[in-house]
Amino acid sequence: MQIAGVAKGVLMRVGSALAFSMMATVAKLTGGVYPIGQIVFFRSLFALVVLVFWLRGRGEFPHAIRTHRPLGHLGRGLAGTCGMFSYFLAVALLPLPDVTAIGYLAPLLVVALAALVLGETVRAYRWGAVIVGFLGVIVMVGEHLGEGAGSRVGALAAVSTATFAAIATIQTRRLALSEYTGAIVFYFSALTTLFGFILMTAGYVWPAN
Repeated sequence: MQIAGVAKGVLMRVGSALAFSMMATVAKLTGGVYPIGQIVFFRSLFALVVLVFWLRGRGEFPHAIRTHRPLGHLGRGLAGTCGMFSYFLAVALLPLPDVTAIGYLAPLLVVALAALVLGETVRAYRWGAVIVGFLGVIVMVGEHLGEGAGSRVGALAAVSTATFAAIATIQTRRLALSEYTGAIVFYFSALTTLFGFILMTAGYVWPAN
């Protein structure tokens, strides 16, 4: 029974990686064609619909989305939304391998934030790995800083993506101590849908001159 559970978890993780890879590919193909706000809005809206049906199928809706920490969800949602906007911008401006490589900064930042914010113990060899990883990211980002404005913006967006992803991960860890997983995912998707809609419609409210 335990082996079956592990196998199911592994398959779900592989499926998740495949789905995110497909999303990145589609985002790259549509970059510059559709506004980022529109991409974020529909990505989040579809995720929200699927989540609600999944929770209803498990008999956990609406109980699973009850929360005692709305401000915590707001903070996680803001970090996740900023990271999503930065990610789609980076994908539009940089080659996907570069965005992916710079994205490995996120787990390095998680290690640092886990020590500084959560008070978790990080041993010396892990700090050494973090420092080496940071140096590698600096080298990758430095290659794009002299390649034109678009490349520079893309590199900074990729770094921002990793930074906001790390912040969102730490906040998720804090929320998970008292909140249902369904609530964490639901409010994140709801907030990114809202912010995506606001940015998507901003052009109609404040049209360019």
